[in-house]
Amino acid sequence: MAEQESRTEAATPARMSKVQADGDIAISKEATTLATLAAGLAVFGAFASTMAHRLMIALGEVIGHAGEVDSPAAIGRVLASVGVVAGSVIVPTGLAVASAVVVVTMLQSGLRFNRRAIGLHFGRLNPLTGFSNLVSARHLVESAQSIAKIVCIGVAIYVIADQKIAALLTQFTLPVATMPIMIGEELFAMFLAGTLAQTLIAGVDLLWTRQQFATRNRMSQEEIKDEQRETDGNPEVKGKLRQLRARQAKRNLQRAMAQATVVVTNPTHYAVALRYDEGQAAAPRVVAKGADHQAARIRELARELSIPMIANPPLARALFTLDEDSEITPEHYRAVAEIIAYVWRLAQQAAIANHS
Repeated sequence: MAEQESRTEAATPARMSKVQADGDIAISKEATTLATLAAGLAVFGAFASTMAHRLMIALGEVIGHAGEVDSPAAIGRVLASVGVVAGSVIVPTGLAVASAVVVVTMLQSGLRFNRRAIGLHFGRLNPLTGFSNLVSARHLVESAQSIAKIVCIGVAIYVIADQKIAALLTQFTLPVATMPIMIGEELFAMFLAGTLAQTLIAGVDLLWTRQQFATRNRMSQEEIKDEQRETDGNPEVKGKLRQLRARQAKRNLQRAMAQATVVVTNPTHYAVALRYDEGQAAAPRVVAKGADHQAARIRELARELSIPMIANPPLARALFTLDEDSEITPEHYRAVAEIIAYVWRLAQQAAIANHS
């Protein structure tokens, strides 16, 4: 009870997907019953006259051959004839009802099926389990719903039947040919009343089923936190991974900067480190690049390693678009060549000054 009371939060989408995949699906039985009645009503309303005509033919077959059923073969022929006519009425109705039930059930389940309902479950054969289910609160609620449904539909049918009962009794004085149609119209009216009553019941039951489904799948705050940790990963582990990646990226940048010849800057937003080995490479190569914080880190390493930094905003922005470890494109050859030549002159001047 305490555990159930702690579950105050609505189920997350992940939990709903899991329970539905496991077969816990909110299916309203009354909605399925409504689909059965509605399909039968539709077929009855569309083909009432045809059905009545075919049933009259079947009745005529029975009456017309009443004197001939003096042997099993004769009885078989009459039953076969009646079966063909009756089948032409029953089969379309059955197909329509079955199709409606399947469609409504699939719409409610979201094209999922209850895998737990498949297979043999010995627990269902246990008399004690069956008795406990009979006296459970859920069963009592379902029993009350069934009684209320019977009363509701019975009242609806009675209201219609009470208005037509006198007319229904007079049909027996009319010609036989007109009786099926007139009786069918009155039966259709009662069938419609029962279906409308079932529509109200199905609507209430559908809301009740969804509410119960949401209630029994509520989650506690701790369950939501556990699910979040499973989804996103352990925060401590993620933090350690971020630290490892940051240290690895720092080491990679240090190794790249150790090979740099010059750094072209924006001067603050971009920084691109170039390497050029005269006689060994066709063109300078981008060994590191960065923007904002990464650019500041590149400038800091350049100062530590005494790598010349040249401010050239247009060239820095253009070189930043190139991939790392790629050679610069021909349109940048001249500008980069001038910078490298300038760096070499500075290096020569520094060497001369040191010797002197």
